Amino acid sequence: FTLVEEVLKFWSGGLTRSIGRKKERPEGGTCLIVVDVQPEYWSDLEPTVRAEFPDFPNNFARTLNGCRTGGTEIVWVRADYNQDASPWTAQFAELNPDKQKEVTCDTANLKWEEFAMPQRGELLVAKPSWGVKDTALLDWLKQGHFKEVLVCGLATSVCVQQTAFTLFEAGFKVSVVTDACADRSRKRHEAAVELYGGYMYHVVEGF
Repeated sequence: FTLVEEVLKFWSGGLTRSIGRKKERPEGGTCLIVVDVQPEYWSDLEPTVRAEFPDFPNNFARTLNGCRTGGTEIVWVRADYNQDASPWTAQFAELNPDKQKEVTCDTANLKWEEFAMPQRGELLVAKPSWGVKDTALLDWLKQGHFKEVLVCGLATSVCVQQTAFTLFEAGFKVSVVTDACADRSRKRHEAAVELYGGYMYHVVEGF
């Protein structure tokens, strides 16, 4: 298998059949990494949580459409958490008994937010942890000669943060589109950006 095929092999069907083509691109391109924008972390949450980020759907959609219009490659990263592949879930359950521990990534039954739907030609990657170090995404990005990555999605202080860190550590120029991110609270979101924005990644807004 090529690296791209290895990424797609992690998915058993569904959209992978329509996105499994490798594109030729100039060296130094930019990629948008969309992290966990799925019902489990947005529309299934309590309305009071979503109320703290009333502009998130529109901001995210604007960022996504702007990147598509500009020819930026789009990668959708989704949670795939289970006890076998994600040993961290045991302690997470102990510390957070009220939160969802396992999230199944069944390509035949994936649900999407209306404002966040993949298009044909966009890559899907399943991750067993909060970041992307245990996926083939880093090798895929290097194989595609990407130099810069934009990161957005859910939640700012958890999976967005861990994904940005993994990409930063791998040597990519990382920017987090903060107004296209949301969290369990505005306080957590702002604290994460305050700690690491301008230190580990660039902070950008408004596409």
